[in-house]
Amino acid sequence: VIVTLMGADGSSEAHHLMDPEKQVFERGAVDVFLLSVPFSLGDLQGVRLWHNNSGSHPAW
Repeated sequence: VIVTLMGADGSSEAHHLMDPEKQVFERGAVDVFLLSVPFSLGDLQGVRLWHNNSGSHPAW
């Protein structure tokens, strides 16, 4: 799963949401991610979220 944050002053690069220590996005689980960017995005205006259809069960 990949996410891009869009703000009034710019957009972030695409962030691949993953954890090298465990599986993420398992049914019934809660996963928390901290995203940082090297500059201010300003007020958050949108979030683009998508996936690349990889894995054994890629459906949403």
